Amino acid sequence: MSKQRNTEDLPALAEEVFAAMYEGKAVSPRAEQLRAVYEDIYARMRENPSLTDSQLTRMLRETHGRSRRQAYRDLANIKAMMGNVRQASREWHQYTFNEMIKRAYQDALEKENIPAAIQAASAYARFNQLDKPEAQTVDWGQLVPQSFEPTMDVAALGLEGVGDVEALREKLAKEFGVARRRDVIDTEAREVDGH
Repeated sequence: MSKQRNTEDLPALAEEVFAAMYEGKAVSPRAEQLRAVYEDIYARMRENPSLTDSQLTRMLRETHGRSRRQAYRDLANIKAMMGNVRQASREWHQYTFNEMIKRAYQDALEKENIPAAIQAASAYARFNQLDKPEAQTVDWGQLVPQSFEPTMDVAALGLEGVGDVEALREKLAKEFGVARRRDVIDTEAREVDGH
């Protein structure tokens, strides 16, 4: 998981905690204490991704003595700094399911229940798609990017060039009855007063 998080919206104390965690900076004792709280809750989130926000805030209130309002703020800061574990929980659920199937298989073998063992093994194979051939990996080294050459020539697009642009402007101005402003001059950019 990337340690580069958006810390723009974090309060100053949470930014100090972030600096302590990821940049190794020395911080105030209060920030160090908050860091321990954040790491504890994040560890609990990693251990059990199915914990709800209300369960996590209850833990913050009961274990760390935070007020309800502060607990929700802390949880938002934890997710901003360390990421939301539930977004990556699919792998955790897959792992949990595999462990349950393995346990069911072992229990069936211990009880000498062969049909249940076969059923558990079948569920394991089906879930992990062991009956399908492995996907062939793409040899990314063989892919050659297209080469593009920048050009100002419209003929590369299959179009004809305009030719004399000023003459075309005069023609269109006459055709549509638009008076061209003669006081407008094309010029190069230049600095004015050091800007």
